[in-house]
Amino acid sequence: MGAESTDELIAELFVQAERTAARLVGRDLADDIASETVVRALIRWSRISDHPHAWVTRVATNLGIDMLRANRPIPAAAPPVAQPSFEIAAVRRIHVARSLRRLSRRQQQVVVLHYLGGFTDGQVGEALGLSFPTVKTHLGRALSVLRRLNVTANGATTRVLATANGGQTWTTPSLPG
Repeated sequence: MGAESTDELIAELFVQAERTAARLVGRDLADDIASETVVRALIRWSRISDHPHAWVTRVATNLGIDMLRANRPIPAAAPPVAQPSFEIAAVRRIHVARSLRRLSRRQQQVVVLHYLGGFTDGQVGEALGLSFPTVKTHLGRALSVLRRLNVTANGATTRVLATANGGQTWTTPSLPG
């Protein structure tokens, strides 16, 4: 592996670790966790070089959980912008979980890694041992099922994955049929 491709891979792993950590502890502390994760990856490179993305995701998650367990205060960057109530957020999460249970196990894995984990289709394939076209097929079929399942009372289709990913939702008119 050349120096340029190594630098690109390290940058890619840093971004992946930062994204994973940010979901757990917020953006302010995610940078520290990502740095620690990449340093650990470089130290153990001979053992993890076959699967660096999966390893980095796991280590960043574990470091984020460790930070939360240590009860370290997580500084608030800015006041939250009109967050939905706890009850609404809980109902959305339940709705997402129930919808995902209607998918096959492989479709669940592909959807969670791609939309909630922020993996590219290629990274999903690498993590699950699938080819790129297989990932696209599972993703397409899963989204088709999710679209059919998620019709709200007002007749608009709610994009469930966007709801689970950061609390943002948007609606589009339902198609007949």
